Amino acid sequence: MSGHLRVPTKSAFTLAETLVATMVIGVALAALAVASVALQRSLYSARDYSNALNTQTRIADYIRRDLRNGLDAGIDLAGKRVWIDLPDDYDAQGNPVDPTIGPGRTVVYTTPGARMRMRYYVNGTNFVREGGGGTTVIAPNAAEFVPSFTPVTTAGVLTAIQFTLTYSGKFGAKAVTDAVGRQATMLSTTLALRNNPAPIPTPAPTPAAPPAKRKGRK
Repeated sequence: MSGHLRVPTKSAFTLAETLVATMVIGVALAALAVASVALQRSLYSARDYSNALNTQTRIADYIRRDLRNGLDAGIDLAGKRVWIDLPDDYDAQGNPVDPTIGPGRTVVYTTPGARMRMRYYVNGTNFVREGGGGTTVIAPNAAEFVPSFTPVTTAGVLTAIQFTLTYSGKFGAKAVTDAVGRQATMLSTTLALRNNPAPIPTPAPTPAAPPAKRKGRK
């Protein structure tokens, strides 16, 4: 009995099917690339925001500490720099000494009237604390930070400093400064100079009441 041997035929992709598959794979790879770039930018923005927030907090902490201990303060460079006179509260060996209360509620440490002036401002790309014979960088890469200092007086005496600090509100590789974003990052605080209080107002004397008139007979 004779028979015919069947040879199985091999199926293959047509040119149209190959083109469609290539297009689908290309679209998927493009979407993956876009998502990867967006995720990378988001990570950079979160990192830059965290760094900027930590830098802002560190600068404010330095200035708060010195203003609380300051004997006097002043503002120059159009409100961009503040100077603070601190008491000379260390002896010749560099050890802290206990203060005493002097006349007029003043705080006296070592030599009465001895002071050390500190300045805070942006110097180039750094935020610095200058004084005591040296300059300390308290925040590097702070060129986008803009400080603003405003004096607060009571009865003609400087009693506090209002301090605001802003930085760029946009982050990432193409960060730009915009007014709305900067306004949203503002840190604002008013700090009193504890060692430079305003004079206590003297209450005005209470005027004496006029004597009551007696009713006379007609």
